[in-house]
Amino acid sequence: MARLMAEVASRRPLVVTLENLQWAEDTLLDFVEQLDDHVGPVPLLIVVTARPELLHRRPAWGGGKHNATIITLDPLPDGPIDELLAAMMVRYGIWPKQRPAGALRDQVAYELGHAVRTRIGGNPLFALQYVRLRQHHHHAVNPWLAATLHIDSAGPVDSDDELVPVPQAVHNIIAAQLDTLSSKQKAILQDAAVLGDTVHEDLITLLSGRDPDEVARCLRYLDRRGFLTRVHDSEHTAYVFQHLLVRDIAYSQMSRVARAEKHYRCAVLLEGRVDSALSAHHLRRANMLAAAAGISMSDLLRRIGGTNAGITPDGPGITSEWATSSRG
Repeated sequence: MARLMAEVASRRPLVVTLENLQWAEDTLLDFVEQLDDHVGPVPLLIVVTARPELLHRRPAWGGGKHNATIITLDPLPDGPIDELLAAMMVRYGIWPKQRPAGALRDQVAYELGHAVRTRIGGNPLFALQYVRLRQHHHHAVNPWLAATLHIDSAGPVDSDDELVPVPQAVHNIIAAQLDTLSSKQKAILQDAAVLGDTVHEDLITLLSGRDPDEVARCLRYLDRRGFLTRVHDSEHTAYVFQHLLVRDIAYSQMSRVARAEKHYRCAVLLEGRVDSALSAHHLRRANMLAAAAGISMSDLLRRIGGTNAGITPDGPGITSEWATSSRG
């Protein structure tokens, strides 16, 4: 193959593109890394796309190679992603023509839904899949045949997006990425999903019951892998999810009972530390999930008391707060 590419490039400039190289076998990775040593000085450009998992497998990928450049692409800002969504709306026949740029955000949000637009998170691949999903609903005789999953949202319990539509292709991509994590790393990410949008390291440590150094290492690793992003916080080490769909899919992979237990633990941990509304949010979510799982609250509290000595069904300050939040 190297000889063929060198022969073609010697006659005219050649561009070779390899996508999703993070899934490639080691043999192909070795071939690509050593290709410049075999083809010689010919006009050949090799463009490789990969997720951060490639650098996890090959930390020195591209390092020290002659005429090699690595470019890291961040998620697209709101303006460009709205322009991309609008262009695809026209391309796939959902809109008859391009709309004026001034009101693109509102128009895209109206067409796709605010929850969907925020969960695209600047990712062009996710944008494409959601537009294709919208195309199916726009043109299909039976829109329910679209390859869509509706998963539980990890967002506010009082919002309108308790169930989030996710194209099957996007779900498969994210689920496959989550499967590359160790059980410990995935558990930390799921605890983060329960806590919400901004995740403080000390709360993750308390919720998980793990060693603080172990939690810190896992969070740094999840940051390097692109699942979380560290943010500036004057008091605590904090992280946010790079994409809300990663948060929601990690959250949905836990059973309802497990989520109910974790939300109740969050309510106890947050009581007195932050605005009481946040603690009440977790209590309501625990109540809803326990009911959906078909277990009583007394059974849930007994499970929690049996698995965590720091929390008991008769814990101080919990009973009255529970009654108040449940009525809300």
